[in-house]
Amino acid sequence: MCSQSSADSVLLPQRSVLSSSLFTTNPLIASRSMEFGMEKVFHAMEMGHNVYKLLLLKRRDPAHKRLTYNRETRQLFLSKLGNSEKGSGKTLRLDLRIVKEVHTLDFKLKKIKIGDKWEKDKEIKQFDAARILVLSYTTSFNLRYWILLFDTEDLCRMWCQGVHFLMLDTISACHALVIERWLRKEFYNIAGYDLENPCVAMKHMKPFVQTNLQYKVQSKQLQEVCEASYFIAEKLLTIEIMSYDTFANVYRKLLHANSLFAEHFAVYSDDAAVVSFNNFLRFQKDKQNDEIGIIRDRASDFLRRFLREWDPSRDIPEPALSITEFCDFLFSRENSLWDSINENVIHDMNRPL
Repeated sequence: MCSQSSADSVLLPQRSVLSSSLFTTNPLIASRSMEFGMEKVFHAMEMGHNVYKLLLLKRRDPAHKRLTYNRETRQLFLSKLGNSEKGSGKTLRLDLRIVKEVHTLDFKLKKIKIGDKWEKDKEIKQFDAARILVLSYTTSFNLRYWILLFDTEDLCRMWCQGVHFLMLDTISACHALVIERWLRKEFYNIAGYDLENPCVAMKHMKPFVQTNLQYKVQSKQLQEVCEASYFIAEKLLTIEIMSYDTFANVYRKLLHANSLFAEHFAVYSDDAAVVSFNNFLRFQKDKQNDEIGIIRDRASDFLRRFLREWDPSRDIPEPALSITEFCDFLFSRENSLWDSINENVIHDMNRPL
């Protein structure tokens, strides 16, 4: 476990807002110095710290757990230490994409002043509220919680700041990064998280494709796609097992059928391989009737935002898209009809929906 002095070395200045709103969608862009400080925090989170997991209005688990952060998948892992009994070493995983709020219990009680069942829990009340971190998450309407007790206030505050920053950054991630992180999670779910060189067996591919991708494919066709992808990624001819690169290639080959572009959008590529910036403008103007198609500066900013987080080298005045990237863009959040202005929720009961 990191000592208190090491925790202090990565702590950022206390901010007035340690909790994120349930509906926060427009995070502030951090300064370079803040990003450098946060990188130290993320590294400490990856190394992990020992915590106790508390349960609201229930007896807590007496076993120490290890809380760590996985940068590749944007997940928090909570694993039991000294897993001597069968099944006791099961690791809990929490996707930062579904975390809605993060704050210390002290902040919740004193600043937000939400007491109710939190103050009624006799076991939680015996601990220092400033050492308890509350992560609220959901995939539906009702919130669920990870309630974690740290050894020190500083460690609790560091994790609060780190998770808060990552949560907002994850929400605002570009389409390519969202897909990349989801794909890595699916790969590790099959291969396992604890292996030094994780691999997926060929026999596991068809269940993944049919269940997770909802894609009907014949075994022979899948075999051919896997063989082609394996040869590209591994430069070998046998495909008993596949690394992440091969796994990702199979995913892209199955989902990006050339017929989609060839049948509907071929006119927007001069070489059947790249959609130039000028052709992208033409597509926006002619096909989508979007005013961005006649405003080059706006189109440039829009396309650079779509690409730069995934590939900083593409942050140029007139970026182009590959055919695969163009098809990805068609179905991305960035190409949604939804007006983001409607995501701002007005908390005013005098202005009903």
